[in-house]
Parts: sequence; C-alpha cells; structure tokens
Amino acid sequence: MKKLHKVLSVILIVALALMAFGGLGGCSHEQKPLRILVDLDGAIVSEIYTDSNYANDLSKFIQEMGGPEDVEIEVVPRDDDGARKSLLTRVRTEMMAGEGPDVFIIGNRDSLFLTPEKNMELGQFYPLDDYLEKAQFMDQDALTAEVMAAGRSETYGQVVLPLSYSFYVTCFQQEALPEAPAGNSWQDVVDDATGFLQVTGSLIQAFDTNGVIRGNNNLSRIFGTLADYEPENRALAFTEEELRARIDQMLEIDKKVRENSWGLPEFFSDTMQSRFGNGNSPMFQCHTISGIAPSQTAKADLTMLPTYCDDGGVTVSVINWAAVNANTRRPDDAFFVLNALLSREALLNLLLYNRAAYNSVPVFEEVLSQAFAQEYANNYREKHDRKWRGDTPMLMSSLGERNYEEFTRIRREITHAQFRGELTRELSNLYSDCSEIAQGASDADMDKVIHEAYSRMEIELGE
Repeated sequence: MKKLHKVLSVILIVALALMAFGGLGGCSHEQKPLRILVDLDGAIVSEIYTDSNYANDLSKFIQEMGGPEDVEIEVVPRDDDGARKSLLTRVRTEMMAGEGPDVFIIGNRDSLFLTPEKNMELGQFYPLDDYLEKAQFMDQDALTAEVMAAGRSETYGQVVLPLSYSFYVTCFQQEALPEAPAGNSWQDVVDDATGFLQVTGSLIQAFDTNGVIRGNNNLSRIFGTLADYEPENRALAFTEEELRARIDQMLEIDKKVRENSWGLPEFFSDTMQSRFGNGNSPMFQCHTISGIAPSQTAKADLTMLPTYCDDGGVTVSVINWAAVNANTRRPDDAFFVLNALLSREALLNLLLYNRAAYNSVPVFEEVLSQAFAQEYANNYREKHDRKWRGDTPMLMSSLGERNYEEFTRIRREITHAQFRGELTRELSNLYSDCSEIAQGASDADMDKVIHEAYSRMEIELGE
C-alpha cells in the first residue's frame, strides 16, 4: 500500500508539473510575439517611406516568405525629443534582465550598440554558424565575403550579418585618367607624385559656414583595423604617435587639394551608394566637387579610385546590419528573419531595399549591375502594374558597363570592414577639429586635442 501511495504521489507531481507548463491543458504560457527592433538611418523622402509603413511592409514580407505571423516590430524614433533615448534605455534594461527584442536591424551609429565589435565579443548576439549552414534563402556565395566577415567574432563565430556597406571613391573622367595608377596601400598614397592617387587621401567634400574645408571620417579607414576587441586583449591597433602621423599626412594632402598643386583635371569624391524607387534604377549618386554634375555621372565613363589603408587594400564601413539577441527564446524564427532579409526577394522589395541599404551598397554583389536594374524594373512593373517613366527602366541611372567594372575592381580590393561606432565617430570628429586648427579657424593645441581623443578611445574600448 505504501508503495502504491508513493507511485501515485510521483504521478501527481509529474501531472502538476506538466500542467504548469501547459502540457495537460492547464495554465498554459502563451508564446510571446517575435520582437524585431529596427533602428535605421535615412531621410523620409516621401509618404511611402514612413516608419509605420516600413514596419507593416517588413511584417508582410516575413509572412509572404513563410515566416512567423506573430511578429511585433518596433521602430526606434529618430527625433531628439527624448522618445528615442527613452526607448533605447528601456530596451537596454530589458536586455540586462535577460529579455529584449529577438532581432535587431541596425543602421544608426547612435543605437543600442555603440561599438558593435565589442558587443560581439561580449556574447550579446546569438551564434549563427549552425543556421548559416542550412540557410534557406540567402546565397552566401553571392554576398561580399570580406564585408560579411566583419560580423564574425573570435569567440562565437558569425553573430552579425552585414546588410550593406559603403566606401569613399574619387572619380576622374576616363579620358583624363584611362586607368587606375599603381598602388594599393596608404604609403603608396603618401608617396604618389602625380596627385591622382594622393588626392584620394583627402576626399574634401564640403565647406562649413565659416568657409573652412572640413575633413570626413576617412581617417578611420586608413588604419583598417582599429582595435583588438577580445575582452582579455582589448587595445587600440595604433599608437598616439601613429595617429598624429596619419593626421599630418592627411592635412598635407588637404592643403595640396585646396591649391590643386598637381594641376589635376576635374574630379569628384563621394560615397558609393545605391537606391531604388520613385522611378529610378540603382544609382551612383555624387556631389559635385570640381565640375562634374551628378546628372552627368550616369553617362560619363569614369575611373574610380578608393582610399587605401595601412595594411594594403580598401577598408569599407558597414552601414546596416542585423543580429539575433543572445537572450532570444525563439532562435529559429529570429534567424528566419535575417535569412529573409538577405534573400533576393528582399532586394526586389522597394521599401525594404531603400531603408535597409540607405546611402550604401547591399552586400549582394550584383545589385549595381545593369542586369539587376533590369530585373528590378521588370519586377516592379509586374508587381505594381505600372510602367517606368518613358516606358522603359531608367538604366541610364545605373553605373553602366565601364563604371560597374570599376566598382567591381575596387570591391575585389576590399580587405577590411568596420562598423560605425564610437571609435569611428571619435576619429571623424578628431580630424575635423585638426583640420580647423591647421587652417587657423581654431587656436586649440593640436597635440592636446589628439591626446584627449586618443584617451577617450582607450576608455571607450575598455569599458
């Protein structure tokens, strides 16, 4: 009898436990919606590009691809009235408590992750290698491998999937410069006597309100690797003396550019980027620096020159990226979203493409080709039952055969990819400050300014 009583007690305990987890239809715990946090840069260029429309379009796209239907998308506001800061603070608190969104789609340098490489090594993202081996939609061979490698942690493997990237190029008309000069390192840039290669070390883009030419954030790309982010080995990859030397070299090149010391023909510099929408196929947009209007670049055959880094090759900036929260309880569904975002179907989706690749180039390698522009136009016409202006796809706005070849040549030279974050921002601001000092617009001490910036970067890296 006692033995039977013990058996019944065990059965009762098991039954109560199953009821607690919903196994016998008792107090079931409903599965929480799959939460996606979206924090992307990009201006709202028309009424169809609103945050709410993007969230609706993303949710619909996930379901069309066969993904989960219980998706909850939260778009981080881009305003400065306190709503953005409040939301990010709330999400950080959730993550510290082992919760938070399941998926992150990030393209804002002032987001949750101020130094993404450091967050990767801290184990804040879910490891993806096992999922990538059986990815349903993405063709990994069609993605730019050197950019995708930026999302790989030394400890956890691939934890972030870059969506798009960009880099600065200096362009000359092909008649003025038939082919790119020899050289593929920063030292080659500094040693160049013709000016064609050396001018890529400046990339002066605009005047501020005081008429002072300000630099850009190209300083970070010259170093290629900025730091070692592993917790036990964290350190900047360059010394304060090396930083000062690079700044001096760039300032000297800036001076030559302002004076056109080499007597160079007209040229312009800007970031590589692509956009679809409003009747346009992929474009290489650019600002006029020395007489080549943006509208002419689609028709002009160009020779494109990147800025090379210390280690040799080209450093690009990861602009938009996606990751899965290490706290997620739904890793399969979370990866489905990432997988779908890197599918060809996503690239052919007007709204998703424009927001996920704003002011940048997707990691999908064919996207600036005329063939893809034609495919996009045909898909758009079929899906929306409407024609492009002039009845034909505006292929004249894509890079064209010569310029696409130039773009792919540079892409083959990519050796490093950096996430935008506190270190790149600090270097960008530092060079702007030093440029003002060099031109007499500030009486600050350059050595002190550089030392303070270097110290802030060391602190940021160590926190």
